[in-house]
Amino acid sequence: MKKERIVWIDQLKGFAFFTVILGHTAINETFKSWIYSFHMPLFLLITGFTLNMDKLYGTDLKSFFMKNTKRLILPYVWCQLLCILPRVIIAGLTSQQFNFKRLIFGIFCSNSRLAPMPSMPGYYVILLFFALLLLWALIKITNKNKTLIGAVLFILAAFCTALGDQAVIWHLNVVPTAALVIFIGKLLMEQYENNKDRLSGLKPWKYVIMCVILLAVGAVFWYMNKRISIHYNRYGKQYVFFLISMLSTSSALCLIFQKLKPLKILDYIGKNTLFYMLIHLPLINLLQTLLGELSERSYMNYVISVVIFFALVPVTKLAEKYAPFLLGRELRDYRLSSVIGTIGATAFAFAGIYYKFASKAVALTSPVMYIAAGVAFPVVCAVICLAAYKLCPVVFLCDKQTADRILVSIRSKLTRSKG
Repeated sequence: MKKERIVWIDQLKGFAFFTVILGHTAINETFKSWIYSFHMPLFLLITGFTLNMDKLYGTDLKSFFMKNTKRLILPYVWCQLLCILPRVIIAGLTSQQFNFKRLIFGIFCSNSRLAPMPSMPGYYVILLFFALLLLWALIKITNKNKTLIGAVLFILAAFCTALGDQAVIWHLNVVPTAALVIFIGKLLMEQYENNKDRLSGLKPWKYVIMCVILLAVGAVFWYMNKRISIHYNRYGKQYVFFLISMLSTSSALCLIFQKLKPLKILDYIGKNTLFYMLIHLPLINLLQTLLGELSERSYMNYVISVVIFFALVPVTKLAEKYAPFLLGRELRDYRLSSVIGTIGATAFAFAGIYYKFASKAVALTSPVMYIAAGVAFPVVCAVICLAAYKLCPVVFLCDKQTADRILVSIRSKLTRSKG
C-alpha cells in the first residue's frame, strides 16, 4: 500500500528548494547568510518528519543498501554524469580548461573541496545516505531507545564539529550532525502529532504571534551566530546557537505552511526535490554564463532564481516520462518513451567524455568526420543501454522481469521493421 503524502510537507519542501536556488545565486550576503542558517537543515528535518523508526529497525543491512542505493545513489551518479554536459558548454564558452578525470573523481568523493563536481549540491544526497545509515545502526544497537540515540548523536556531532572544517570524503565529518537534525525532526513530528488538536484550536492571532516569536528567536540566534555552512562543517560561533536558530525558523515555517493554501507548483517540486537538488546549480551557472555581464547586476540574481525555479518543472516532467531513473523512480512497466529517454539521458551524460575520446582517437578535422562521430554516438549509447538492461537492469532502476519485457518488445519491433 502506497503511503499517502502529507501536502504541507511537500509545499514546505518546494519553498525550501527555492531558498536553495536563492542561496546559490549571488544575492545580498546578509540575506544569503540567513537562508543558510536553515535551508539545508530544513531538508534534513523534513526527512525526520517522515522517518519510520519501526520500519528502519525491521530492515536488514542488505535491504537498507538496496533500497537507498536505488533511491539515492543511482540518481546521484546519473545526474552528476548528466551535469557534465553544461560544465563542458560553460568551459567552451569561457575558454576554461576542463579535466574529466578530476570531475569523475569528484563524483566519487562527493566533496567539491577535494575535487570539482559536476553538481556541487549533490553532496547532500550522499550525506543523506550516510546519515540514514548511521541512524539505522543506532536504532538497531540501542533497540530504538530514543534517549540513547539522541545522546550518542549529540556527542558524535560535537566531536566532529570540534575537529574543524577539514575536507573529508563523503562529508563523513558532517554525517553525525545531519543524523542529529533528522532525529530532531522525528521528535518534532511526534510532538506535533501529540498536540495537533491543540494547535488547530488556537485562535488565529495566537497562531500568528507564535510564528512571529519563533521567527524572531531564529533571527536573533542567527545574528549572534552568523554564517553557517553544512558543506564546510561550520556552524558559526556556537553549535547550540545553530541548533536553536535552525529549529526555531524551521518550526515557524512548518506552522505557516500548514495554514497556507496549497500551490500546485510547490507540491510538484516538493515531490521531486532530489532531482532539483542534483541538477539546478549547473543550469544556474550556464544561464549566468550566457547572460554575461548582465548577470552581474544585482536584480538579475533574483530573476535567474525565478527562471530556473520554473524552468526546471518541464525538465522534471520530461525526466519523469522518459527517464524516471533520474528521479529515483523504478521502471515497472515497459514504455517506449522510457527506453528512448534512457538512451537520450545516457547520450547526454556521456556526450562530453565521448567527444574528448573521439577527438583523440580520430582527427575531427572535417565535416565528414564530425557527422560520422555524431552517427556513431547514439549507436554506442543504444548498445550501452541494451547491454545494461540485459546484464545489470538495476542501473536503470528496473528489475530483471521488466528488463526482459523491454528487450523482447524491442526485439519484436526490430523484427517487424525488418519484415
